[in-house]
Amino acid sequence: MHFTVLGVPKVLQRHRFTKKGFTYDPSVMDKKQFAMQAAIRKPGKPIKVPLGLTMTFYFNRPKSHYRTGKNSNLLKTGMDSRWMKGKKDLDNLIKLVCDSLEGIFFTNDSLVCSIQAEKLYCLENEQPRTVVGIEIL
Repeated sequence: MHFTVLGVPKVLQRHRFTKKGFTYDPSVMDKKQFAMQAAIRKPGKPIKVPLGLTMTFYFNRPKSHYRTGKNSNLLKTGMDSRWMKGKKDLDNLIKLVCDSLEGIFFTNDSLVCSIQAEKLYCLENEQPRTVVGIEIL
């Protein structure tokens, strides 16, 4: 099963502590939004067997990758790679997806036995998005 969630991929942030000693999850809204978009493709019952995930995260290129003036639609020399090596850590992107899908697509994210993931820049006229594939092993 494959599905796409539109929007700039988000990372799972660490839990925070208040001055009074309470903890809270700053990513709770990001997880809910991701889960709501993904729930359209959810199976009848959550999966309870080992599974594999494939994830591709697409990001917009920063303006610094493009030339200026009349050539502002062209990439600078050396900026033609599709691999996104920016600040967003791949492992934190994966964690947000797994935590968001837990309870909807699978009973527990400990069932995930195989992961293949990559961060790419969008091609021209593409939107930022996350493409997820779930496969029963």
